Amino acid sequence: ERLLAQLAGKALEPLERIARTPHDATGAPALTAHIPDLGDARIAVAQGEILGLAGLQGHGQKHAMRAIAGADSSRGATVAVGERKPIRRLNVTRMQRLGVAYVPEDRGTEGLILKHSVRLNATLSALRRVSRLGFLSRRAETAAADHVISLLSVKTHTSAVAVETLSGGNQQKVLIGRSLLVEPRVVLLDDPTRGIDAGAKADIYRVLRELADSGVAVVFNSTELPELVGLCDRVLVFHDDAIVAELVGDEITEPALLKNMLGA
Repeated sequence: ERLLAQLAGKALEPLERIARTPHDATGAPALTAHIPDLGDARIAVAQGEILGLAGLQGHGQKHAMRAIAGADSSRGATVAVGERKPIRRLNVTRMQRLGVAYVPEDRGTEGLILKHSVRLNATLSALRRVSRLGFLSRRAETAAADHVISLLSVKTHTSAVAVETLSGGNQQKVLIGRSLLVEPRVVLLDDPTRGIDAGAKADIYRVLRELADSGVAVVFNSTELPELVGLCDRVLVFHDDAIVAELVGDEITEPALLKNMLGA
């Protein structure tokens, strides 16, 4: 609720107008990961930082994202959240309990229960917050869902409709909004704007930038270079299942991304 309150009421900004504020990523990281099967990759992201993962399809960046989230098995992979000791037995539920929220790319099969309501889908990860004495509170559930709808400008006349009736962009907003209800320390997003319209993209860009400004660490994999250039404080570029470059601040340009993605 505190995180949502911080983000509520902000003006919508298109990508080209979102200022990337300088960020010092040398402080204590919000999350560190070691992924041996990706060239012994070591990935760290600091509080308030937006870290992008880039690469051509199949070159390791998606596996890195899913391994950190616990959605893919990765032999020997470890993840540490904040000052906690690294853990090995990774899964999405355990990571969520540690404050790491994951938004998968395939919202239809991995993220949403399409036949059920926007209300249920928006609050599915935060059932403890919308329950009283072990029983689901419809009033609390509806209030939380309405907050998600307002925050991300989800186009629906009520949270009671089936989420499958919404456009792809609005479905994605529901999924991202659900991740915010658990008040995460880190948000992992796998290609969050793929296949959605420009208006929905602008809403998501705004929320990602504001999440970082509120102190949340954001990591996202993207196939769209302008997103990486416009939003990220730092980008790790993958090629042939290994990190081949780290670009920071003004180093993040489309030519530099392409050059390293191609292994040049």
